Amino acid sequence: MLNAQGQLDGLTDQIEAGIKRARLRAETVTDPVSIDVVVQVWPKRVIEERGHVGHTPTATMMYLTFDPEKPNLARNLGEPLERMVAHELHHVLRNAGPGYGTSLGEALVSEGLTGQFVQQLFQSGPEPWERAITREELAPHLERVERDWDRQNYGHDDWFFGAGEQPFWFGYTLGYRLVEAY
Repeated sequence: MLNAQGQLDGLTDQIEAGIKRARLRAETVTDPVSIDVVVQVWPKRVIEERGHVGHTPTATMMYLTFDPEKPNLARNLGEPLERMVAHELHHVLRNAGPGYGTSLGEALVSEGLTGQFVQQLFQSGPEPWERAITREELAPHLERVERDWDRQNYGHDDWFFGAGEQPFWFGYTLGYRLVEAY
């Protein structure tokens, strides 16, 4: 818990409880894993709608980032936090097994599997990033998806965060739908 400035004071118990509940729920369908979970504050580096975000760089580490200034954070410390932790835990499991992937197609499948894992674990609907684009909005981009499917230098930020030609959260939505259809 990185909290030297006390920015998470009053939130640490809720965050720790959410991590524990997500871990216990996930362990009903997976083997337990031993990982480091880094909880940090990083203003303006979170999902606006949630006030938090996760990132999993390895099979042994998960970052959970919070912005206590976001008005949406307080109402997203329950199940939305647990779903985010489960999302990142799935990435941990994939990183320990087949990996996240290096091509566009592999990244789409990884994110789609992660979304479906959370949906099945919590009996919840798709997250905002998994339903950000309508089928009609996806259609004009599908030829490029097919063309770039095996590309390893596909530009992750473009496909998943709208940093280029693709709409914001395009990759998350498409990945979720691909795995759902499968």
